[in-house]
Amino acid sequence: MERTELRYWMGSVYISLIALWVLIIWIFDFFSLGLAGILICIIPLISFVVTMYFSDDREEDDEAPEVVTTGFLSFCLLIVAILSNWKSKKVHEKTTFFQIIVAGVVLIMFSMIEIWVPKRYNSVMKYYRSGLRTLGFTLFIMALYKYYQANSDDNIAQGNVRLFGSEES
Repeated sequence: MERTELRYWMGSVYISLIALWVLIIWIFDFFSLGLAGILICIIPLISFVVTMYFSDDREEDDEAPEVVTTGFLSFCLLIVAILSNWKSKKVHEKTTFFQIIVAGVVLIMFSMIEIWVPKRYNSVMKYYRSGLRTLGFTLFIMALYKYYQANSDDNIAQGNVRLFGSEES
């Protein structure tokens, strides 16, 4: 595939992924999380821009085999540990956390679907799958941030805040 045709298809893939990301941000209202939420929201955008910028320096043979399962399974164990230990009384926080995790898992599962295309479009499909994984893992980061935020709010409300591991007298 010529470089200009590849750039066209890559642009199309990333524009569709950015549109999907904006929709996800709107659905989950991530911008209400403040500066940290906004910074997390721009992770995929930075990733996509960097990938587009350096795509001319890559050859198809340079692309690493896709290894997602180990990190994905480890992360799922982390999520199960969080859910089993969550002491927040806010059911809405747990529901939102779970919805974000499910959305991330669905995106990563979509990235694992093999779509057979002509060989010249293989790199475009790799960019598509990589973009979906980026969005999925960013949702995981956002879920962890929301978990931290919910538990911090609970601890502050209950007066259980200790600075630097100091013991209560």
